[in-house]
Parts: sequence; structure tokens; C-alpha cells
Amino acid sequence: IPAIGKLTAAILTNYLLSGDFKTANQFTAFAGLNPQQKESGTSVKGRSSMTRYGNRRLKSALFMPAMVALNRNYFPDFVKRLKAKNKPKMLILGALMRKLLVVAYYVYKTQKPYNPERYKPA
Repeated sequence: IPAIGKLTAAILTNYLLSGDFKTANQFTAFAGLNPQQKESGTSVKGRSSMTRYGNRRLKSALFMPAMVALNRNYFPDFVKRLKAKNKPKMLILGALMRKLLVVAYYVYKTQKPYNPERYKPA
């Protein structure tokens, strides 16, 4: 997986082996990388943000790989789509952290190597 080094891979593998995650969404919720809606009825519509819950070690282990993925342009279409919507850089980094986590989950569950063609738009 691009941008994920040996240490990050070891941390991801440790958490994937220790938990019984049935879906990628469960794994991202465990890491605290799922978006949190701030709404109450029809009157309160706050901005969505990343939740403060989750495993801090896992979240911090994915920050630098997300920076590398952004700087080396490993997911260009994904980043271009977010920049076209005028999203801030920290939101893009959070989205890349979540994307790397989901990719790692599917590589682990399917036991197949990373295929960059799968993550290109049609």
C-alpha cells in the first residue's frame, strides 16, 4: 500500500488481529476516523468533523502516511475531488487517513496484494 511503511503496517496488523471487525466501517469507527454529524432536529445544523473517540495510537500512526500520500500524490483523483469542493487541508488529511485504513482492511481481509487500479475512477 503506498505511503504505509513497516512500522505503520505492524501497528495496523496488530489491531486487525486483536479485534473482530466484520466491516471496514467498524474498523474506522474503532480508530476514530469516521465523520460525526452535528445535528439536532431541523434547527441545529453544525459542521461535520472527525470524532474525538477512537484509538489514539492507531490514529496517530496513520497521520504521517496520510501526509506522504498527499505530498507524493498517491490518490490524485480523490484529492482533486476534495480540493474542487474547497475542503481544507486537514480535512483532506483525515479523509486520506480513513482511505488508507480502509485499503489496509481490505488487503488484510481478502489476503490479496494491493491493486492500484482498484482505486482509480472509472
